[in-house]
Amino acid sequence: MSRFTQLSVAIMSRHSLQGRGISAGEGTPASPVLFSRCHGRIFIVRRVGNVIWFLFLGGFWAWASWLAVSLLCFVSIIGSPWGHACLDVAEFSASPFGREAIDRQRLAPRADIGTFEFGALGHTLWFLLLGLWLALAHLAAGLVCCATFIGIPFGYQHFKLALLAICPIGKTIVPYEIGDQVRRREYSAALNRFRANHLLEVK
Repeated sequence: MSRFTQLSVAIMSRHSLQGRGISAGEGTPASPVLFSRCHGRIFIVRRVGNVIWFLFLGGFWAWASWLAVSLLCFVSIIGSPWGHACLDVAEFSASPFGREAIDRQRLAPRADIGTFEFGALGHTLWFLLLGLWLALAHLAAGLVCCATFIGIPFGYQHFKLALLAICPIGKTIVPYEIGDQVRRREYSAALNRFRANHLLEVK
């Protein structure tokens, strides 16, 4: 089992315990039965959602569109960074339920082509040439899904892809549980800074 898989299992185990009102410390192992039930239900719901999405509600066309754009970027050679980003989004668009896109710098605070200053120029060029049209297509598809009411969860997936189409470079696709841990870590750091500043003001 990879370290990434172990981290995902540990996070979901803690969430399943907290969701049932059971506290677990750092050294308290999660109940295998409890975890398997919770994980099994989440997995089934996400898998069914992804299958319906891909076959009936635009997932296949989203995947094909992003894949075609990725190949176009690779052919241009200079657009290779965009090609890699579009390839990741194509894979994401095939099964978006249970996953999200976050800035790579939030996971690993180091500069690269997507998080460095060049990323802003790259985003601008991408948006003017291709990103705008992909974003509008996903926005229109999302509105159509939401108009059916029962298609709101699928419309939300299109909206996620529309936002991602604006600036795909510098993003990484992670499970919701990993993204939630990143947000908790950032919230904790911001809270600690606020407390430290508040204490300094009091003194």
